[in-house]
Amino acid sequence: KKHEIKKGVFKEKYPTLASKLIDSYSILAIGRLSPEKGFDILIRSLSNLASENITASLIIIGEGEERSRLTALISELGLGNSVHLLGYQPQAQRYLVDFDVFVISSITEGLPITMLEAMQAEIPIIATRVGEIPALLNNGELGELAIPNNQEDLTNALKRVYVARQKAQEKAKGVNAYKPQDRVRNVSTALKVYAQHVSSADKGAVRLID
Repeated sequence: KKHEIKKGVFKEKYPTLASKLIDSYSILAIGRLSPEKGFDILIRSLSNLASENITASLIIIGEGEERSRLTALISELGLGNSVHLLGYQPQAQRYLVDFDVFVISSITEGLPITMLEAMQAEIPIIATRVGEIPALLNNGELGELAIPNNQEDLTNALKRVYVARQKAQEKAKGVNAYKPQDRVRNVSTALKVYAQHVSSADKGAVRLID
């Protein structure tokens, strides 16, 4: 039986902020605020969208040593009303379905659990070509792929999803590449691969924000 994901949870938790997203291209990113996550590139890409008159909002959930640098960058680019750092939030995957797109901007990555959760939520995905990501997204059939540490390429991926959101949603649901049963098998296989990378001693300590 497919697990139904409730919509509107983000609005319940952050009603004021959610109201600002209604008429905006809403982008969600989840992960530690650390250099390898490439959030500075993602924030600069949002600035590019603004320069092309695309109204977008970026929510980043996670905490880490890059907070002060990212906060300064947001201020420098004049994106204080568009980019919001929410800090660590337990069960952040609950918010996925309330956004237009989920982005992984990592410079280096293994097999991110957040992307598997986004696949299960059937939200459009943009992710960099690192680690196991290209294979999981079937080389772009199940989401948009971008060159890591490349602001222009990430911006273009964001624009593609923005201008063709119906196609992006179809990619998220896997209709271009797999039958429904094949898609479930793909995610299931990915979860098994992930489990193999986690020792039995560490399984209980795996955090949803990676």
